[in-house]
Amino acid sequence: MADKKILIIFWDGWLGISPSLINGMRLLVKDGCSLKIILGKRHLQFAEPPSFKNNVELIYIPISEKKYKNYKGSLFSKIKFNMDFFLSRLNFVYHCLKQNILYRPNLIIGIDREGCIFSGIINTLFGAHYIYWSLETSYIENTEFLMDRWFKKLEKFFHNKALFTIIQDKYRADSLIKENNITNQDMVLVPNGPLGYPKIKASRYFHDKFNLKDNQKLILHLGIIDSSVMSLDLAKTSSKWQGDFKLVFHEREFKFPENDKYLEKVIDAGKDKTLFSLQPVEYDLLDEVVSSADIGIVIYDKKYGPNYSLISGASGKIGHYLRCGLPVVCLNLPGFSELIDKYNCGLVIEHLSEIEHCIKQIYSDYENFRKNALLCYKEHFEFSNNFNNVIERLSNLN
Repeated sequence: MADKKILIIFWDGWLGISPSLINGMRLLVKDGCSLKIILGKRHLQFAEPPSFKNNVELIYIPISEKKYKNYKGSLFSKIKFNMDFFLSRLNFVYHCLKQNILYRPNLIIGIDREGCIFSGIINTLFGAHYIYWSLETSYIENTEFLMDRWFKKLEKFFHNKALFTIIQDKYRADSLIKENNITNQDMVLVPNGPLGYPKIKASRYFHDKFNLKDNQKLILHLGIIDSSVMSLDLAKTSSKWQGDFKLVFHEREFKFPENDKYLEKVIDAGKDKTLFSLQPVEYDLLDEVVSSADIGIVIYDKKYGPNYSLISGASGKIGHYLRCGLPVVCLNLPGFSELIDKYNCGLVIEHLSEIEHCIKQIYSDYENFRKNALLCYKEHFEFSNNFNNVIERLSNLN
């Protein structure tokens, strides 16, 4: 694909915590592409994106967006929120159109709902081909207000016009096909995972950070601390553990307990069994963080809908655990049992109260679980093995 120019549209903009997009961009550049990515810039304190080569340009468009719950009052406030919602996106698509004219890409990649819609608008006006890359899925039943529903309908319309879709696993693919009424379009499955060989490396990241003994056993929950991943329930459970191991939460965003009531509750609930690492690191340093733990926890609350319950291929944490040789304990959501039964790289639970027993079981045969974790990563989650299908398809485009 030498000399092919690709425009990527990512409304949400959190590139620094998107392993799939980071690694996909690196592989496209390695294959000879030039990339320009338009990102929404919000007032969120995620880790900065890693460095890319010279033929990658990042363009940030400032976005100021408030939560709808703050506007559930008068009719005027609801109208104002819908107008703010629309105008922020109108401004963003203006910049997308401008960059398309200046850059003249051979292909556009639209990330998630807004990326798909804006790519479709460019296609309608200028005829540029586009593909839809789904990182997060949205559903009409979860829309809260008029403009939100309207944009969901636009997503359905433009999704059907994309060349093909990149999505993480068969469960999410089937769900999105049904949700957006997709007909006659290929779904290319690319699980969310790191890039490169599996590796076990000695790391004292948490031991140095928290001044722990060398032999302190650590159970890691990587990523957001939030009700959507049952953080409070997990902390309460960990406070009752009798074994000589501790739970570590490592956040993806800079957070401060004094500004976050939920985080404050989680800290209180964990007592002396739980540690909190609230300063995220750049993506390329995650190996050092993960490697300092022994076992990884993967739990999501299915009551938040399919974007959380259909997560076996979309969870960034599980691939990184396995890459570093950490066996996993996963809540029994679609796909996890199948994966763990195949590789014996961890254990599946129905309730959080089962975690302590699973931890002890894994430690009793740790080296075998670790070996299987590395194999699972190599065969299922290593990013280039799956993304090569995308490269091949793009190479065949005129």
